[in-house]
Amino acid sequence: GEPGTGKTTLLALTAQELSSQGRPVFGVPLGSVRYPGDLGVRVLNAIAGSPYKDAVDVERTLRSSDGDVPLTETAAILNRASARLPSPVLLMDALDESVFPSRVASAIEQLSLELDDWKFVVASRLGAAEELRRLRSFSVLELRGLAGVDAADILRASAPSLPADIIARITEFAGGNPVLLQAVARDLQRSASLATAGDGASSLADALEWLVNEAVSESADPAKLGELLEELALAGGRERIAALAGKSRITDGEVSRLL
Repeated sequence: GEPGTGKTTLLALTAQELSSQGRPVFGVPLGSVRYPGDLGVRVLNAIAGSPYKDAVDVERTLRSSDGDVPLTETAAILNRASARLPSPVLLMDALDESVFPSRVASAIEQLSLELDDWKFVVASRLGAAEELRRLRSFSVLELRGLAGVDAADILRASAPSLPADIIARITEFAGGNPVLLQAVARDLQRSASLATAGDGASSLADALEWLVNEAVSESADPAKLGELLEELALAGGRERIAALAGKSRITDGEVSRLL
């Protein structure tokens, strides 16, 4: 889907739902991934940082690797763990932020074909999603803006204490954009001033400007976050995390944390 259609939001809700059913769920960010070996490391790191780390022997592999893990080795490790993990799921986000989406998409398919007991969900913006359409083992669903009822459900899940009239106002204001819905709901719960700011907002741009200013002012490093957002704006919102890190002379992880 396009930016703001709720890809990451849907992954988060999916993770919550599957976890509530007792299924092991592992989130795998694909930003800056270059090669199949990078993908193997990301998958194993996701498991190593989860409550299921003791069920999968990944620590020794990660310590002994030279920065990547062959997909065949990753598949072998995960297949051995299948007996201890009931219906595990890998939720992979931002294929479009990988360095070579075509190569990474092929690596994902290769891994999925070797793991019969594992399920894969991959999120991407539309351009890179075309790579997934070429893969026979994946079905592709395109997300668009949320309908009013769905938007209201997301607001209730994000901010259970919001009254019905406020939910209705935010739903109309956000126009089906789930990212904006969650941002507004979160800040409404945290700050009563947003209700006043929302009343005075003459456009979506005004509201976004207010939210961005609030985010910058509350950041652990307002100056650095402001610099990153400026670089992102100059790039039309499509700059990759790795490129932002290079321009700002900080690590990819620090960029992700600040944004």
